[in-house]
Amino acid sequence: MPDGVVDPMQWRQTALESLERYLCGQCGGRGLTPAELKRYEGRGVTHGWRLPGGDEVQPATDVLVDGDFPYSAGRIALPDGPKPLEWPHLESDGALCVLPGQSTISTRDPVGVAKAVLSDAQELIEACRDRSNADDFRDEFLSYWTMAVDDKARPFISLIAPTGPSREIVIWRGTTTTVCADDRATLNGWLTRGGTTKPKAGFSFDRGLLIWLPQPMTPDDYPRTAGDVLKLAKDQAPEAVAMLEACVIEGAPKTEVIICAPTEHGACFAGLTLTRPAEKELSHGFRPGHMPRTIEVKRCLGANKVERGIVHRADHDWVHGRGHDPHQADLKKDRILLLGCGAVGAGVARLLAQSGVSYLTLVDHQLVDWPNISRHALGAAAIHKNKATALADTLRRDFPHLLGIEGRGLKFGLEATSLIDELPTFDLVISAAGDWGADALLNDLQQSNPPMPPVIYAWLEPQATAAHAVYIPKGAEQPCLRCGFDDVGTPRLPVTKWPNGEPFLQEPACGAVFSPFGAAELTWAHALTAELALDVLIGKDTAATDRVWIGRRETVEAAGGQWNTAWCETIGNPGSGGMVISRDWLASEHCPIHRRASAA
Repeated sequence: MPDGVVDPMQWRQTALESLERYLCGQCGGRGLTPAELKRYEGRGVTHGWRLPGGDEVQPATDVLVDGDFPYSAGRIALPDGPKPLEWPHLESDGALCVLPGQSTISTRDPVGVAKAVLSDAQELIEACRDRSNADDFRDEFLSYWTMAVDDKARPFISLIAPTGPSREIVIWRGTTTTVCADDRATLNGWLTRGGTTKPKAGFSFDRGLLIWLPQPMTPDDYPRTAGDVLKLAKDQAPEAVAMLEACVIEGAPKTEVIICAPTEHGACFAGLTLTRPAEKELSHGFRPGHMPRTIEVKRCLGANKVERGIVHRADHDWVHGRGHDPHQADLKKDRILLLGCGAVGAGVARLLAQSGVSYLTLVDHQLVDWPNISRHALGAAAIHKNKATALADTLRRDFPHLLGIEGRGLKFGLEATSLIDELPTFDLVISAAGDWGADALLNDLQQSNPPMPPVIYAWLEPQATAAHAVYIPKGAEQPCLRCGFDDVGTPRLPVTKWPNGEPFLQEPACGAVFSPFGAAELTWAHALTAELALDVLIGKDTAATDRVWIGRRETVEAAGGQWNTAWCETIGNPGSGGMVISRDWLASEHCPIHRRASAA
């Protein structure tokens, strides 16, 4: 082999031998027995060594490696260490969380990596012993709550806004999960959009409670009984006490309580299920209907055990940016109209939904056919369905937290009068239909009607060798789409030129031609258009702009094209291509609208 090249499997064996010589020879360690290794079997550990310890300052330490070593770092564990949740960064099997999740290591120096990890582990042990890192229990609450949940506890899915104050919430119990929201409309909409079959009588909802704490709990505070929940509320959220009492005595067999608190890194959640004592136990000593309310509350919030569960956040801000994207406050309110849900438009729609645009109105009159699915966001399940309505159905199921995704199976034109009347209500219109007649109409509507929103026009050059996304701001003083096209829709300054004509292929049908390109080429157009739309919505772009993806020159030439000389002279030679550029979209004297405006 050339110098520096190693066979990975041989190198693994060499690395294992080097590490063993260091740990057993220089550190006085020994190999772990099969029985000792079994303790860590859930981690895929293949080899381990125990370094001796003799006191609290230097406890016995296990060094563990898995099947990916030396391409993965070793782990450190304390076989005789504290119990889980006594120290932060100590997992249930005794393993220490020494390295951050995205750490990288040298794969060629296994002994050096082991020394560094052991040194960091010793620092961590010292911090745990003197409790200088005790606040990590609060800052990284979710990691520790996960260790405390009950094995068979039903998980929660939360749509709750991650803010205070304490308040009643709405609960729906599914077959395997419990979903909670701030109100019935939110919960009903999420369940419906998510594809859950609604019973004839509708979904059945129950009362629950959110207790908002000023800071996260530490393990000592994790409730074990209903009485612990009451004490937690009295001590840290007194406004929740009356609501908690009201929830538990209304007679439901179970009461769900969500505990929420702020951290430096965002809100954290914990789920609790309180079970009402059996009626015989609850009413013991009293005639039916004669037990005082205070006694009932005391018995419902007494020593009965609570079930701890994981809360999976599915609210908008968590899904889009994990609570750290400041633009979501606007994106969840913006309304976009997308004309054309074909190869370009469908991909753009999915990217916008994934980015947090909550209100998308999709318009297309065509049906999905078999050749479409090779370069479309929809697959075989949508065959012979309308592109817009099928895409809307799919996006609603995939993103049930988005409130306003709808599809309309209609053709945009002069006869779509209701849609034309509705245009001023949108924050942005995107035209991705590739239809010059529709684009010209949209442009004329925008230029003649000042309340019209800004528009992005997206299109491809032949064989997707280049893609354009042109932004036309609102206002008659702005350049318009026609400034860059002739009267029959031919771009005045394309990137590519096709000496033998545009390379269309013919289907075995009258007038059925298509441009041969695939899904990989399309991804550039999707990203280009969606990124421009997001920049417009968050206020980054205000001037008329043409963003252009320029494909690779070898792809253009292989298809029979070349760089357009006029483009090269005006904008610059793209060279080997494979780039994105942004240029001003300028008013043109060739444009009938701006020519008349200049004359006036």
